[in-house]
Amino acid sequence: MISFFPIVPLRAQVWLLLLAAGGFGGVGGVCAAEAPEGRGARRSLAQVLAEEAGELSEPEVRRRVVEELARDERSRREEAEARASERGWPLRGKYPDGGGFELAGVEGDEPLYRTTHNAAAGVSSAANQLWAAPYLLTGAGGTVGVWDEGAVRTTHREFGGRVTVRDGTTTVSPHSTHVAGTIGATGVTSLAKGMAPAVRVDSYDWNSDTSEMTSRGASYPGEPGMLYLSNHSYGFTAGWGYTYTVEGSPVWTWNGIGTTAAGYEPDFGMYGTSANGADALAASLPYYLMFRSAGNDRNNNPAAGVLVKIGAATVAYDAASHPPGDGVYKAGGYDTISYEALGKNVLTVGAVYDATDGSARSLALAALTAFSSWGPADDGRIKPDVVANGYSLYSTSSSGDALYANMSGTSMSSPSAAGTAHLLSEYFRTLFTNTALRASTLKGVLVHTADDLGAAGPDYRFGWGLVNAQAAAELLRGYAARAGTRRVVEDRVTASRRTVSVPFAWDGVSPIRATLCWTDPAGAATTTHDLRTARLVNNLDLRVLGPTGTEYRPWVMPYVGNWSTNLLTAAAVTGSNVTDNVEQVLVAAPGVAGTYTARVSYAGTLTGTGQPFSLLLSGVAETSAAGAPSVSASTPSSATGTSLFTVTGDRFLLGADVRLRRAGARDVVGAGVEAQGDTLRARLVTDGMAEGWWHLTVTNPDGQRAILYNAFVVGTPQTQAAAVWAEDFETADIAGRGWTFEAASGTSLWGLSTAKSVSPTRAMFSAGVATVSDTRVLSATVPIPATGSGLQLSFWHDFALESNDGGVLEFSLDGGAWYDAVGSGSGASFTANGYNATIGGATGKPSTQNPLAGRSGWTGASGGFVKVTVALTDTARYAGHSLRVRWRLGTNGSAASAGWTIDDVSLSGMMPPDMTRGTVFGVR
Repeated sequence: MISFFPIVPLRAQVWLLLLAAGGFGGVGGVCAAEAPEGRGARRSLAQVLAEEAGELSEPEVRRRVVEELARDERSRREEAEARASERGWPLRGKYPDGGGFELAGVEGDEPLYRTTHNAAAGVSSAANQLWAAPYLLTGAGGTVGVWDEGAVRTTHREFGGRVTVRDGTTTVSPHSTHVAGTIGATGVTSLAKGMAPAVRVDSYDWNSDTSEMTSRGASYPGEPGMLYLSNHSYGFTAGWGYTYTVEGSPVWTWNGIGTTAAGYEPDFGMYGTSANGADALAASLPYYLMFRSAGNDRNNNPAAGVLVKIGAATVAYDAASHPPGDGVYKAGGYDTISYEALGKNVLTVGAVYDATDGSARSLALAALTAFSSWGPADDGRIKPDVVANGYSLYSTSSSGDALYANMSGTSMSSPSAAGTAHLLSEYFRTLFTNTALRASTLKGVLVHTADDLGAAGPDYRFGWGLVNAQAAAELLRGYAARAGTRRVVEDRVTASRRTVSVPFAWDGVSPIRATLCWTDPAGAATTTHDLRTARLVNNLDLRVLGPTGTEYRPWVMPYVGNWSTNLLTAAAVTGSNVTDNVEQVLVAAPGVAGTYTARVSYAGTLTGTGQPFSLLLSGVAETSAAGAPSVSASTPSSATGTSLFTVTGDRFLLGADVRLRRAGARDVVGAGVEAQGDTLRARLVTDGMAEGWWHLTVTNPDGQRAILYNAFVVGTPQTQAAAVWAEDFETADIAGRGWTFEAASGTSLWGLSTAKSVSPTRAMFSAGVATVSDTRVLSATVPIPATGSGLQLSFWHDFALESNDGGVLEFSLDGGAWYDAVGSGSGASFTANGYNATIGGATGKPSTQNPLAGRSGWTGASGGFVKVTVALTDTARYAGHSLRVRWRLGTNGSAASAGWTIDDVSLSGMMPPDMTRGTVFGVR
């Protein structure tokens, strides 16, 4: 009978898990270099993904990759089990605390084991705040993947049928069940309530995790049947761990290099094929975030005189003669994280004590546990990323449908963070139903809003701090309410777009915090112990520039570049970060009012066509506004079925709406929208669309819109009615679209108004003053195609003007003199709702007369919105020229008028196909 110590080091857990399943990128089993004669060398996960033509968003590509990985995993397990039979190695075992280990493969000539990371979380992470108004989040409608030691007990009363075992595993695991409960227990017993109490859980054992994760991770928003996040509370054994017994009693087993006091564990901190494979998978599935427990290795310290197994020998432990304990290896436990948890693109979670004082959250109680592993990675990268409650969590037990248990370890803190993250992911999808957060954005939000613990800035013990779900939700809510503030940015840099700048006004009160996070391509895997070369591939850089030119730099760790062990404990400073794919600038006391700029750039060269990134901002004033979007091109121009549209332009914001529109037809609305600053992708179902030309609109969540006219064609129309230009005033920056205001006399009151409109929220409006005035609103300059015909201007207006006040419509061609739109020789005439009277106001002193008195115009009351149409009958006069339109309001010196509202202006005409397809005729 095999028995085990309750708390197993994270490294040991990770080793055990990855070996049993084959792990990422070739760890375990017979390594590629050792492939038996006559068999080809195995490809690592990173190689499989890099050499496969196509993306995992393509079902056939994903199928091929998954099949190869699954074959490799089966082969590794078979080879490892055959070697275990020869050597007498245990295949699996259980720990008294409910966790366990399982043979995953062979590393060199030694067994490699996956192991669980065992050592009231909702309040600690502030997830409980999201269960109440205004959020009302439960996790319903989404699924979290749980890969673990075995199957979750699906019949437990806390799950209510929401847990499904997806891989046919029949062995129920106490550890798996506890992890799933931490994520999603309903709360039948209130102390056991999970972070996301209505979430669905898909349960897998760890034996084929690589291929299964590849098959289930989301590559784009809304991808059917795919996961946005998963939890992995396990790892491989490293350093000291329990995997053997002597005469029925567990003994410490040394998994590292050397047998003396100079022994070391090279896998601690090393960016090997496991971390490399995790990063490659993350880069291929940019909407899938893997949560990894940091491990519990700091607790793995044999006591003097106890029996330990070192190589083939069983000896009494002597610290002076044998390898040091993991917790004393480097400065009291630094550099004790290993394997996948060292990936740049995963979220690695350490463990703290419960930060709960009664029912309230108390950061003072969030002390580090004695077992939670510390970073850094060998290149000095910050690990863990965040911490969460991992001490004595009360949750579901596999021993019965109404039984519960307490467990400790980073195995518990990781699902605490993962369940919290699912609530945030769910919340974002309620705010923006056509998209989802990129994995880098979700990770960045958790880092950005974490409560800093320990010394100021990040460190190698707490990472960026304690997860704070409420602060994260407020960041997302603030962005949804005022997207123009750009608190949450998804953008990219490319070879031709080396710098992206985000200007914003400081709110005058809060610290300014900017966090940059990106899913970096997999770095080169290494087998070298303590290799200091950065594993960063695309070296992005973050700066915040103040109103007076002051440059604020991100946090950096003093250990990087110096590599003195005594600097592992040193507080972060600021400088140029060339190591991490998470950077943060903190301006604790900005002091100077005005416009600040967050600037993202890169050094060196980029791998790939571009590097998407996520940027989070705090301390932003509500008055901050983004520029209007623009569209320059869209593909395809014709298609059937569900098609992936790629749109190029600029200033596309996260949450943008994309659709195809045509007069008299229902809009075709895009789903799975990916907006990245200068490019945008969306999935549109083009079946059943009416024949003819459709234009494509991109509307940012701040209401500003751009249109690519006649971007998509159905059938083969000849001359076709097409929009040339339009303006619906759904923008906060009307001047940026070329509109201007004038006042020949009086003061112009023209401006955007939300009081009434035909378009969703805004229109152009001016009140009629009780004094003499002549004010005008001028459109942007509109180029009219030379081959256009049947040209027509239309707009909606609503006016309530006293009889001595009135308005007229005027044109200017090619920057020339203004003239009445329907006056003699204008070449245009009203076809609907033209002038209704002669404007009065000619009596009295000249100083009180309306400047427009005696002209035909609009006066009196329209009785609501009416549509005006003007036919530009003289095609030769207008086609091939630039038109500008102005609305002119005149008042006299008597009573005031309610005013004049104008909305939804457009110019259209008949265009041949060569002038309409894919051509930009206007932007709104």
